[in-house]
Amino acid sequence: MVVYNIISTFNFTDCLVLIAYSFLAYVFQFYYKNFTRPNKLPGPLPLPIVECSYLYTGSTRELLESLHKKYGDICEYYLASSRRILISRPEYVERILAPLSNDTTFLTRFPYSEGLEELGIAGKGVIVNHDERRKVIEEMPIGAELRPDMLTSLIVTNTERDLNNVKLAREDFSRPMKDAEIRNNLLDALLGGIETTSNTFSFLVYYVCLSHQVKKKMIDEIDSVFPPNTSFHLKHEDLLKLKYCDAIINEIGRIMPIANEIRRYLENPSEVAGYQWEAGTMIQIYINGIHTNKNHWPNPEIFDPDRFYKESANRKMNDKARHKYSLVTFGGGLRNCPGKKLAIIELLSLMVVVFGKYDVDLVDINAPLNIKSGSITTCEKLPIRIRPRKLSL
Repeated sequence: MVVYNIISTFNFTDCLVLIAYSFLAYVFQFYYKNFTRPNKLPGPLPLPIVECSYLYTGSTRELLESLHKKYGDICEYYLASSRRILISRPEYVERILAPLSNDTTFLTRFPYSEGLEELGIAGKGVIVNHDERRKVIEEMPIGAELRPDMLTSLIVTNTERDLNNVKLAREDFSRPMKDAEIRNNLLDALLGGIETTSNTFSFLVYYVCLSHQVKKKMIDEIDSVFPPNTSFHLKHEDLLKLKYCDAIINEIGRIMPIANEIRRYLENPSEVAGYQWEAGTMIQIYINGIHTNKNHWPNPEIFDPDRFYKESANRKMNDKARHKYSLVTFGGGLRNCPGKKLAIIELLSLMVVVFGKYDVDLVDINAPLNIKSGSITTCEKLPIRIRPRKLSL
């Protein structure tokens, strides 16, 4: 009753004053938290409510590139109520991407989200997995029966729960997949398999067609392994002979990575880049920043497959100059892309089928690459001219 009497005495002016004081209190708390944060790094000044979203112009690639150019190899910005640490130096990411099976600090990509839970994908699949299966297994007593699925096998291999040493639970072995399992597999296949490979091949066509020398060298290699005017079957062992084509794929992944970043959400306090970070910190590895680091890549803006070609005179010199994590197209560590080898085989096969049988050229060689960058960078449009190759008999 007392509360009702107080509220009933409020007029419009009182409401405005209350809102104004509440907003001022929020602004004070917002900036107090910002200016007293640990490990202060260079970065844009966040604004109340919108934080750093005012910098976003519709392209994630451009946003991260502008932050990297202005603030350097390690900086920070705020977005979606989260402090994000942007790292663009190979030396800083070594511990994050190191393949340590006993260290699960850097396994989680995204924190738990009620929104993802509503969509039915929270903690599911490769992208938003929260390591729940590992937690379930660790809570089970040693010797308990485990399902003989691939994920369980990968988690327990070479541990005291190794499937070779414990009994298998056979009741789930032949059951049909559940709807959630089908949905999660399709999500991984579409986002992590089809989109990435198709756009990578589009970028490959663009850069190869820009360089007559690279294109000729690639076609000569394809013809040497898969002779024109002859029928052939694409075999894995033959595809592995295409060393220069493989170098082109690596260079495309360097100069035009599909993913803009590699995220790691710290479940526990940890040291990264010489700083001690508390749990709940979001670490973002800026892939293009690492791939254009001049300390590891001479003339990084130039498309040059010879960087990765073993017969190139500069290959050994480049290998010595580069850090082992200066190329992170497929990520690294325990969360390394599981489809890496399949993607390379698909790209090699496409190169053989397309460039081995057809002449492919850009309609306008002076036109810039038309891309759109959100969660991944995609090719919006690539006008090409394609016709059967004129082969001499």
